[in-house]
Amino acid sequence: MAAGLVLFAYITSHFLNHALGNISLGAMDDMLLYQMLFWQSWPMLIVFYGATLIHMGLGLWALYVRRQFRWTAIEATQLLFGLSIPLLIMQHFIGTRLSSPLFGIDRDYSQVFFTYWVAKADGRWLMYAALLQDMTKALSCEVVVSRDVLNTAALPAENLPRIEVPIRGRVEPLLVHTVEKAEMLSAVLADFAVAAA
Repeated sequence: MAAGLVLFAYITSHFLNHALGNISLGAMDDMLLYQMLFWQSWPMLIVFYGATLIHMGLGLWALYVRRQFRWTAIEATQLLFGLSIPLLIMQHFIGTRLSSPLFGIDRDYSQVFFTYWVAKADGRWLMYAALLQDMTKALSCEVVVSRDVLNTAALPAENLPRIEVPIRGRVEPLLVHTVEKAEMLSAVLADFAVAAA
């Protein structure tokens, strides 16, 4: 539990720093200095990396001691995301955290944004995957589907809760529909198939 709380505190402070982008890039960079002073001090490095190793070890241990491997689709999806997140953020970790002590390169947000959204635009899909997993946790659901996807697929959305997500730089908010349990989505698709036939 303590390891999870340490990781939660780090991610919360990291995302709060990202939220300062709604004010300005300079505000993000200013807060980054204070965040780095705290999280990159030796005591916090030991606590943070220790918590990370404990959290990963407990996850692998839970998988190891599991006596049966008959998983539902959502359990398999959670396992896949849980095991892939460290791989998905490895590039981000190496490029931002390790570049300073190994190569003496101090990156600010403008350089990171340029890297992820212009120079290596293919990396944005990995960031989207990590953000979608966080969104399903924040919205307490298993599936998030955008209104655009439902419209393109001509699927009904009346029975799915609708949430407006404000997106910086976009006039209209992103309309998403949440599905509490993945099985509910298959029921919606089955009803649609019957109605279309």
